[in-house]
This record gives sequence, C-alpha cells and structure tokens, in this order.
Amino acid sequence: MRLQQLNAFRAIITNGSVTAAAQKLAITQPAVTRLIHSLESDLGFMLFDRSHKRLVPTPDARVLFEQIDEIGQRLEHLDGAIQAIRDKPSGSLHVAAMPMLSISFIPHLLNAFIDQESLLVTLRNYRSEQVCSHAELQLCDVGFAILPDDHHLPACVDRVRFCGEQVCLMPANSELSNQSVITPSLLAGKPMIGYEHRETQAGIDETFRDAGVSYRKVAEASFSYAVGSMVAAGLGYAVVDPFTAIQLAEQGVDFKPYRPSVPFHFDLLLPVSRPLSRLGREFLACFFQCIHEEGICYRLELMPEHLKEIFAALTKSSSALAVS
Repeated sequence: MRLQQLNAFRAIITNGSVTAAAQKLAITQPAVTRLIHSLESDLGFMLFDRSHKRLVPTPDARVLFEQIDEIGQRLEHLDGAIQAIRDKPSGSLHVAAMPMLSISFIPHLLNAFIDQESLLVTLRNYRSEQVCSHAELQLCDVGFAILPDDHHLPACVDRVRFCGEQVCLMPANSELSNQSVITPSLLAGKPMIGYEHRETQAGIDETFRDAGVSYRKVAEASFSYAVGSMVAAGLGYAVVDPFTAIQLAEQGVDFKPYRPSVPFHFDLLLPVSRPLSRLGREFLACFFQCIHEEGICYRLELMPEHLKEIFAALTKSSSALAVS
C-alpha cells in the first residue's frame, strides 16, 4: 500500500464522494478512482459498493478506516507543523562576531530578523582571534572576524572574505560637511583619532604620506566603534569602516567617501561540521539585505567553490561588486 492510496480512501470516506475527495487532495477525479482501484487490488477485497449512484463503504472498508483515520489525522498535523517550520523557522542560531559588527550593526539587524518567540539567537562579542577559535571548535553557526592574509585556517572552517572601503567620519557641523569626498589634503593639520593597532592605521597613514601632508593625532583606540564614538564626542576626524559610520550617524556625525580609498575586510567563518542551516542562510540573507539597504558596496573573495552558489543566492539583491 502507498500513502497516496490511503489518503484517497480516507478522503472519500470523510468527504462523502470522489468529487469532494479530489478537491480535498487537489488532484483529478480519475486519479482518485485509479488510486482506489489499485488499493483494492493490493488489499484483495472491495472497499466500496458501486451498485448505487454513489460509493458506499463496505464493512471491510469501515474497519480499515478506523485503523487509518488516526494515522491520517496525525499526518495532517504533521503537514501543518512542516508548513509552520517552513513559514516561521524556529530553533537557535549562534553568532560570534568581533566588535566592529557585534556592538551595533548585528544587534540592529537582529531586530529585523527575529520575529518569533521560539527563535533564540546567541550573539557572542569576541576579539577576532577568539571568534576564529570558536569557529575552529565548531561552537558557532556563523563567525565574523578580521584575520590577516597569512592566517592559516584549518580544514574544519570555511572562509568567505568581505572586502569594502573605509569612509571619513566627521564631527557634527564640520566645516568639511559640504565636501562630496574627503581627501588627506582636506584633513591636513586637523585633529584625528587613530587606531592603536599598527596594521589598521598603516593604510590610513600611507594616504597622508603620499599626499605630502600630515594630521594631528589627538587620541587612539583599539576598536572602530570607540574611535567613532570619540568623533561623535567632537574630538576630531577618523577614517572608519562604513558599518561603524552608519551606526554612529544616529548620533549626529556625518561621513563621506574617503579618497584615495583605504580598503578594509573581515571574514565570514563557517564551521564545516555545522553546515549552514536554513536559519543560518536566512540570517546571512538578512545581513546582506541590510548592507544593500545601507548602500554599502563590497566584493566577496576567498570563497570555496562549494559555497559560490549559496552566496550568489544570499547576495542576489545586495550591492556586491563581484563574487570571486
């Protein structure tokens, strides 16, 4: 016996006719009739008396119906549960991220992503080295970390690199707010907040050296959000990633493109033994959609071949420059 046969049999009993059963099952009347004939052939006895204009269940059919009706009801409940899962995924998602994203951007993103009480998202705020270790130990679904080019990742972690350009963050009511693009020459002699990490600050300093001008460093910090917060407090200017700039814009600061461009990157880390679930995919789709809505342009690099199709779908509406 096949499930389709039993469904057709139960639908005729519960709905009273082949026509009603066909409508219930969303198939044709001849299809219902064929399923009943094949079920009777498999069972070796008749299920309906066809001497009248309508099908009348035989005594054997009523006995069979009593046995399968409870199963049918459970299958209907299962269909409903599957649809509920499909429409509103429940479960848990573990995200580990460095401060650049975990302090503000991802929390704002989660406000749009979480729309049900049954979904639990754990967001861990770590330094990038800790995020990397978390991913290596397969303790998160998605990790976000800033890793150097020569950082060796084990085979148990997939990496996709997000590459973008930094912007210039300016205090409220800055005299440069009417400029469409900020250059080192415009910032010559002005107070600047920098990064204490040499590798982060090096690219910014290089643009000033190439332009033959210098700035006045008044403060420095480890994390971009701390740097940006000092700009918001009026201490000076800074070159920061667009994620930090967008979140701090709510505090009245302004930001503009910075030229020559200063690239930045971070890596999306995906533990191999925890394949990206549908919930994880929906989270990343929401992540890239928010990036698109904010107008951030980027490109994806270092992508394993088996992830290209997945990320092409995740970024189909976003401002990706290229996926390579």
